[in-house]
Amino acid sequence: MRKVILISLVIFFAVLAGGYCISWFSQAAQIKRGIEQAIVNINQQQKYLTYDSIETSGFPLDVNISIIKPHFSGRIDPLLKTHSQPDTTTSTPEWNEDILLNGRITLGINALSDHYSLRVSGNWQRNSTIGGQTISIVAQSAGDSVCMLQMARSGGILNALWDYHAMVRDNGKDFFKDLRMFDCIGMANTIYDATSHEKLVNNGPWRFYVSNEPQGTQQQIRFYLKVADLEVTPQGDAMMMLQRTALPQSFYPVKYSLLGKQSMEIDFSYTGPTDWQTAGKNPPLDIVLSKFDINNQMYTSNATFFLSNGMKDANRVARLVYKIESNINEQYDVFLQDMLHGFVQQLYSGKGQQIPAFQPYLQKYTAEELYSIIYPIIPHLHSLGKLVQALDVSYQGDVDFNAGDVTLSNMEFSASPYGIKGNGTAKRIAGNPLPEGHAVLTCSNCTQLVDDVTGYAMRLQKTMSYFQTPEQLAAATPIDPKFIDGIKGFLKALAEPTQGGDYVYTIISDKTAGVTVSGKSINDVLAMYNEYIGSVLKAHSDANGVPAATTAPVPATAPAPAPAAIPTPMVPAR
Repeated sequence: MRKVILISLVIFFAVLAGGYCISWFSQAAQIKRGIEQAIVNINQQQKYLTYDSIETSGFPLDVNISIIKPHFSGRIDPLLKTHSQPDTTTSTPEWNEDILLNGRITLGINALSDHYSLRVSGNWQRNSTIGGQTISIVAQSAGDSVCMLQMARSGGILNALWDYHAMVRDNGKDFFKDLRMFDCIGMANTIYDATSHEKLVNNGPWRFYVSNEPQGTQQQIRFYLKVADLEVTPQGDAMMMLQRTALPQSFYPVKYSLLGKQSMEIDFSYTGPTDWQTAGKNPPLDIVLSKFDINNQMYTSNATFFLSNGMKDANRVARLVYKIESNINEQYDVFLQDMLHGFVQQLYSGKGQQIPAFQPYLQKYTAEELYSIIYPIIPHLHSLGKLVQALDVSYQGDVDFNAGDVTLSNMEFSASPYGIKGNGTAKRIAGNPLPEGHAVLTCSNCTQLVDDVTGYAMRLQKTMSYFQTPEQLAAATPIDPKFIDGIKGFLKALAEPTQGGDYVYTIISDKTAGVTVSGKSINDVLAMYNEYIGSVLKAHSDANGVPAATTAPVPATAPAPAPAAIPTPMVPAR
């Protein structure tokens, strides 16, 4: 009896193993035929794709299909014309591409059909001929680039083994609902000119990651991106410029080499309702941007963000915190000027014909005249030094915000020359029209802030005047220096006495005294406003018979000299 059972088990497992082997080889052959047929379909109009061979591997758990030495060759300018706007007046030069991977592309799937992989191994060779100019480059990688896709399991253990069709859902919504993880990791990579051996582009390791984890009626989503030590040389800029100018609707390409080495890291997560329509008005929620860092030789920028919402006993508890810090140097200002100058030149080289709204001004002004008009409003951000935006505010109270406590722990909008900071608390009581509380605002170097803002407004209005009708120009009035002095006088008179140059304002609200600013009632504040600002506006109104404009075009001073690499602006007459 034991021998019968043993023999039966052996036969059973032998049949099972045989069926498993047959299933694996059948699926591998089917996937291979599918890839071959897809390539045939691509090559119907023109033979774009070829390869040395297609191999299968991965038995017994995975099915891996490797395309050995894939090779793309053909003209792509007809494809660009197909996808460009039909009314474009620019011509696309003949563009031939020949791209070869000295390695393999491997597609993989596990037995349960819920893990998919893509691996690229080897070095790329590319030869491009664009309008008679040839580019020959080689891309060398320190290792393989690998992407992994994980989906929710959609069937039983023996259902849809090694089935790529399980990845395709009925619609995009179902795909993202079933997505669990997508992770791509790449190694350091160098692209250089195959003829001169000059380096064109270089980058360090990189990663792109997305995950989605259902948690009952909630879901947790994470997005992560990191790119290290990306660097483009001037020769790389020249290569990209040749490609960009060949595109039907491209404009002046960015000179990435001016940025030097660049690094970026972003880490964002969301924990909240899967379906907002059924989540109610007060769902638990956490949105976190724990890292947003961009660094290069022109500027650095760092940001964090946090938003939470939930319940504590019968109260809503919510908090919003964010902070953005940026440091910009003078090279960035030159970069903006160069980019704008190149953009204007592109408009006059035929690219601007794609934008009908630009046509009257392209006919009225030359390229250098148009650039000189716009030049004064290009911001000189490096002069602001360190830029900071920060906010930390929290709330605890009624779900509908009818009653509760608000705490402003921090508020800051500042640059090195000046800024505004604040903090305070407030309590909203049901039935009271105004909340009770106090806040303190500090304005550093306020007079300089007013001068710089109004000075930029004057330059902006001057630039806009070149694009206005005669009727609009006739109706405009210049900014009155008395109006600017009035704003500065009002801010100084309203502030509390301090020893330094800062203006401090304490705002208090209570049901007995109402609202006061630095100890002054609302009526006192309005009287001061009329004294310093309202009187200037009334004088303008009486003189012109119309309400005075607070900002309007005025003769602007000559633009500051442009950097040596950019032609000095010549301001045209209107």
